[in-house]
Amino acid sequence: MSGKIYLNSSIKFIPQKDFAVQQTENGGIEATQTFLCRYNSLGTSDLTPFNRGNRLDTLWPECPSIYRGLRVKTAVPNHHEASGIWEIKVVFTGTLFAWSTSGGSSGAEQTVPTYSIRGDLEEAPINEHPKFKALDDDSKLLLGRLLEGTATIEFGWTKAGGIDPVGGDWKYVQGSSGDIEISGDAIKFAKMITKGKTTYKSPTYTYNVREESSTGFSSSDFSKLGQITNPPGNPPTPSGYSWMLTGPSQEQSGQGRYFKDTSYTLIEDNEDNDFLYK
Repeated sequence: MSGKIYLNSSIKFIPQKDFAVQQTENGGIEATQTFLCRYNSLGTSDLTPFNRGNRLDTLWPECPSIYRGLRVKTAVPNHHEASGIWEIKVVFTGTLFAWSTSGGSSGAEQTVPTYSIRGDLEEAPINEHPKFKALDDDSKLLLGRLLEGTATIEFGWTKAGGIDPVGGDWKYVQGSSGDIEISGDAIKFAKMITKGKTTYKSPTYTYNVREESSTGFSSSDFSKLGQITNPPGNPPTPSGYSWMLTGPSQEQSGQGRYFKDTSYTLIEDNEDNDFLYK
């Protein structure tokens, strides 16, 4: 059985009833739509509305206003020889726009960021452990010599020293008041260092913000890399710590749709970090 398809000569592109939308939780959209058009009435230039980046409402002015800003991602034409009709399957991408009470669009993007936080463990030098930092300066000096390999701990675990390269005599590590004698936690660190344990498992926390938008990162966004900043979303921040921007990354889908991930790492809020990263 055969039939004829009649198209109004004044209309070049006929949107079909297969418009379908998939939306992410961040407000990003990918939509599909098929258009029909008459093969004989089209030249190459007449297909320019399907060029990558062109808006949906230029092809389908009556489309719902919330989708008006979607842009062509791909367009695949298929010519039906028998009917003389082009079938063009189009994929659009973009973000959702606000719907106003008057039935139009307010123009504001309706995108919603999502947040995640992850804790992990990584190897860190043992002299960065909070209990090591709490030791007195003389104990840190002696343990530092053990870490460097320039001193040897005595059997009693309270003193360390080495051969004086000038006189050839044994000499103890000297502190603010003569020979350094360690005790308590410092002895525990000395025993670990002597056994070759020079690192510990340090907790690290990463906070990630994922967004979709019609615009990508700006140069000012990237200039904040490596700086202490206040992340959006009000992440939990322990006392004595701050968040540093450590990983902005961006991917593009078509024109006018960007996937943006911004990572922040928790660091100590101390004088050195304030000087280096603020």
